[in-house]
Amino acid sequence: MCSNPHEKVESVIATAILYVPVSDLRRVWARCLLRGYLDRQLEGALPKTLNRYLLSSSELPSMVSIRLLHRTAIGTAVLAFLTGLYGFLKLMGAFGPVSCWTGQSQSSAGSVVTTHGCEAGVDYLYGSTAGNAPVLFFWAVVLLGLVAIGVVATWTGHRWITWATVVVGITISLLGLLSIGWAFMGPTLFLLISAAAMTVARRQEGRPNPSFTSLGSRSE
Repeated sequence: MCSNPHEKVESVIATAILYVPVSDLRRVWARCLLRGYLDRQLEGALPKTLNRYLLSSSELPSMVSIRLLHRTAIGTAVLAFLTGLYGFLKLMGAFGPVSCWTGQSQSSAGSVVTTHGCEAGVDYLYGSTAGNAPVLFFWAVVLLGLVAIGVVATWTGHRWITWATVVVGITISLLGLLSIGWAFMGPTLFLLISAAAMTVARRQEGRPNPSFTSLGSRSE
């Protein structure tokens, strides 16, 4: 069947790459190469049993873009976790006081006494229930929990849960814009990018062309 020596070498290389445990992207390239060779040998009459396992060169860009979208979603989820962790530590007071206040009181002698104080979320753990310590502690825990849910949802591919965390994050950021909202802005932005990337990748996977995920899981 291989009358041309170059075509014979091409077929051997393609078949070898196809069955060697290498990266998924190389498998995609091998399928493209092997399909082109078989198409030429069979004059375009590629059997359906082989057609489902092979890729044409026109299908390769979509496979690469899906892989890139998955990596973008995971990468931005990691950034969301890091910014969320920073916000949590910031609200807890790891980098200094978060809220400071000034109070005045009148002594028994009639003089005015001015007092100053600063606090953070960690003060609540030491028994402080006055001022903003309980509020800061509550929102620090909410931030950490929200980011953790969003990151795990992105990692496991549950894009609707990621979208839900984005909606909650945007709502808190807008309502608390002048107070604790700043801590939610960064993680929410990165989770938004992750959710968008997952949604676009899922739509491309739903096309007639085989998806990258199915290629990686299909037995050779």
